[in-house]
Amino acid sequence: MLQFYHSSKILFLKEVVKLTIRKMLRWVIPTLWLAFIIFLSCQTGSSSGKLSAWLTKLLFSAVAPKAAHCLLRLFAHFIIHFILSILIYQAARYEVTNPASLTIICGFSVAICDELIQLFVDGRAFELSDIAFNIAGIFIGIVLCVLLTSKQKTALS
Repeated sequence: MLQFYHSSKILFLKEVVKLTIRKMLRWVIPTLWLAFIIFLSCQTGSSSGKLSAWLTKLLFSAVAPKAAHCLLRLFAHFIIHFILSILIYQAARYEVTNPASLTIICGFSVAICDELIQLFVDGRAFELSDIAFNIAGIFIGIVLCVLLTSKQKTALS
């Protein structure tokens, strides 16, 4: 009897460890993406400009370079935060009953902190237009996730 109790306790602990590891792994990719965002925010103005100039040349060689450069920078804000919102939502949907709310709180906080960091970086500035594109990316990402998860729930019913 004591041996059965001991072995069932060990099995229970193994399951708890597995669940804990799964929960932690769900947040690894969103955390790495957040680190990437912070890395980009901490780049000096000249480094950031060189990166976006290179991407502009690579992607939009036929378009007017100045206009393409400006559009690329705004689109980058949108897409980076769009991806972040999807990653947070996917991790949060297993943890909380309303993952959209947690994604909004986390996403908006990151969007604003992203621009605040740039106040302290040489050659960078706090831009309201960047925050607008950050928030637009977050919002569209959440809407997409909500639509896809509601379709999945409907298909399973």
